[in-house]
Amino acid sequence: MIVVLYIIVLIIAVVVDIYISNSFEQIAQEKGYTGYFWWCFFLGLPGWIMVAALPNKKANLPASSDPVHNSSSVSKVEELNRLSALHDKGAISDEEYEKLKGNIMSRP
Repeated sequence: MIVVLYIIVLIIAVVVDIYISNSFEQIAQEKGYTGYFWWCFFLGLPGWIMVAALPNKKANLPASSDPVHNSSSVSKVEELNRLSALHDKGAISDEEYEKLKGNIMSRP
């Protein structure tokens, strides 16, 4: 009877591990990685932590640190309009506004 109980517990543990490993594989795929199912299945918690710590390959990082000038095809007027909108919303200070406005106006 105890052997049957152990077998049932083992089957439940494997099914739960498969479900959790599949979930972490999906998280890894959303981050741009594949093949982490087996890492999570065999390692358990260390594999889950490894997937959680993976950097996101699919993150869209801005090409410029300038919050207004993200595209070279944007005209000065459009940039100034965006900058003004950011300033009006309080997203940037008066000093930042004047500095960025000067940068935009000084470009050819």
